[in-house]
Amino acid sequence: MGFIAFIQKTTIFNILLRSKGKCEYCGEISFTTHRNTLFFEIHHVVPLGKGGVDEMWNTVAVCPNHHREAHFGLNRDEILSHFVSYLGSLYPTQINQLNNLIDSSLQLSQYSYYQ
Repeated sequence: MGFIAFIQKTTIFNILLRSKGKCEYCGEISFTTHRNTLFFEIHHVVPLGKGGVDEMWNTVAVCPNHHREAHFGLNRDEILSHFVSYLGSLYPTQINQLNNLIDSSLQLSQYSYYQ
């Protein structure tokens, strides 16, 4: 079952500002769209459908390839770990809250974090 999320435009804007035009996983600049803007996807570290929230400390701007890989790739746990470390360095007062959400979401999923 799919889950469609609508993030507030101000949150998206702030995430894109924070990323400085680069994927927050690989650091590469994404492709330019026909509207002459950089294309990024917003990834929730803890998905909304598993108790995640639309907060800066739970979201990252990523290129399309790494967004899919974060959900379905063989190294998705490594990517999750990278995002937690990265966001923890930016939002140290929220790291415990993020880790609690991750723990709760893992309990919801019997086999894998991203199912």
